[in-house]
Amino acid sequence: MSKLELSEKGLSAFPGIPAGTASLDVSDNALTEVPAAIGGAADLEELLLFKNKIKTVDKAIGSLGKLTTLNLFNNVCMKVPPEIGQLGALEELNMAANKMMMLSDAHFAGLTSLKILTLNDNRLVKMGSLANLKAIEEIRLYGNNLEEMPVIGNSPELKIVEMNGNRIASIPDEFFSSAPALERFVIHKNMLKTVPATICGCKALTSIQLQANQLTELPDGEWGDKIETFFVQENPDLKALPAGLAKVPTLKRVNVGKAGPDALADALKKIVISKGPQAMFWGKDGACVTG
Repeated sequence: MSKLELSEKGLSAFPGIPAGTASLDVSDNALTEVPAAIGGAADLEELLLFKNKIKTVDKAIGSLGKLTTLNLFNNVCMKVPPEIGQLGALEELNMAANKMMMLSDAHFAGLTSLKILTLNDNRLVKMGSLANLKAIEEIRLYGNNLEEMPVIGNSPELKIVEMNGNRIASIPDEFFSSAPALERFVIHKNMLKTVPATICGCKALTSIQLQANQLTELPDGEWGDKIETFFVQENPDLKALPAGLAKVPTLKRVNVGKAGPDALADALKKIVISKGPQAMFWGKDGACVTG
C-alpha cells in the first residue's frame, strides 16, 4: 500500500495527493476543510483526518469507491455531506467527538460493507436508518442526545452496541431479535423503564449494563448462559430481579443495587463469588464483595 504520512506537520491547507496513494494520514494538524480535490484521490483506501479543526467536508468524498477507513474523530464538523453514504467499500467510519446534531437516511444508505460505526460524543438528536448496514459489527452512539434507538435491519454480525448517556426511553422489541449475535449491550444513563423480553433471545450476550435508568421491571425469561457482567444499580423503582438470572452460571461482575428479593440476590452473590478473585458483587448496601 502506497502511504503518505503527514501527521503532526502543522498543516493548515490540505495537501496534494500523488496518484496511486492508498493511505493518507493528515491527523493532528490544523486543517479546517476537506476540499473538493479529495475526489481526485481515486485509489485511497484509508483516510485519517482525526484531531484537526475540520468544519466542512466536500461531497466529493463520496466518489472514493475504494475507501475502507474514514476517520474524522475529534474535529468540529456540524454537518457532513450525505454523499458519505455512497462509500460502498467502507468498513470503518469514525466521526466521534464532533458537533453533529443530525444525520439522515442518506448518510448510511449505501454503507453495506460497514463493520464499525463510531459516532459517540456528538450532539445527535436524530439518526438516520442503519437498516442497510448488513455487515455491521459495532455501533457506538454514547454521549449524544438521542431519544430513540437507531433503526437496524437484520444484523447477524452485530456484537457491540453502546448507547449510554442519551435520552432513550424505550427499546423496540425487534431491536434484539434483529441482533441475535449481540455480545455487549451498554445503555446506562438513559430513561428506560422496561427492557423487552426479546433481550433473552440474545444468547451470546456477555455484558449488559442498564444502570442509572428508570427501570421498574425486567423480563423474567431464559436469559443467555454466557452473561458475565450485569449492572442494574441506580434504578430506584426496580424492586425485583429476574429469577432466570439464577440459572446463569457465568456471572462474574454483578451490581443489583437495591433490587431483590433478598434470596435471589444472595443466590446471585454465591454464583459470582464462586468465580474467584476477579469476581465482584455489589448488593443493597453498595459494598463490593469479591471472590
